[in-house]
Amino acid sequence: MKILTCLVLAGSLASPLAMAQSCRYSRDINFDVELQGLTRLSIDVGAGELNVTGAQQSNPISVRAVACADSQRRLDDLDLRQDRQGDRLEIVSETEDSGWASGNWFGSNYAYIDVNISIPAGLVIDIDDGSGDVTLRDVRGSFETGDTGSGDVDYSSVEGRVDVR
Repeated sequence: MKILTCLVLAGSLASPLAMAQSCRYSRDINFDVELQGLTRLSIDVGAGELNVTGAQQSNPISVRAVACADSQRRLDDLDLRQDRQGDRLEIVSETEDSGWASGNWFGSNYAYIDVNISIPAGLVIDIDDGSGDVTLRDVRGSFETGDTGSGDVDYSSVEGRVDVR
């Protein structure tokens, strides 16, 4: 009986995730931030993939993201906010709706933002990731992750201190 229950639960989770890949409603969210005076980048994103890549140029920080949802209402609730305070830039995903993918026997609900950030060398990077894979490539600076809800953390060619908790 336990095996059957586990299979039913796994199936109810896998189905909405597979359906979410089709991205019924989507919107691009793109912006650049000048590096001048910044030493720390804080990334606080919820559901979706996060890719951080080192840039060859020294300026700016480039954010390219795609918001995806099962309905226009949920898509309208998704956004990325940037907040600069002193030498720190914070990039935060905003959702009015909690949760990324939830399903029932008759359909699914999903809302997430896949975020790609290109950064110059030398920043201290703090990441708080809700759900989804985190990938770091060719980053030259310090990398710290406070929380990763679910998903893989994959990094290569990262120069500097790496602290993953």
